[in-house]
Amino acid sequence: RRRREVVELALDDVAPAIRELPARERRILYLRFFENRTQSEIAAEIGISQMHVSRILTQTLASLRATVTEP
Repeated sequence: RRRREVVELALDDVAPAIRELPARERRILYLRFFENRTQSEIAAEIGISQMHVSRILTQTLASLRATVTEP
């Protein structure tokens, strides 16, 4: 039960930050984590390189982590 509380807290904390992301970053997160697409599949759909998808995911996730862990 404790884990569920932590996950719910994290989602509540991160949701506003996700809404503030540019549309492309939100779309990439959605495709990766809700549609379970590979970086290559996302790259083909968005029209950018797989490496660029990787960079965007890395930067976006770091930003979201920082938002959740800020005091």
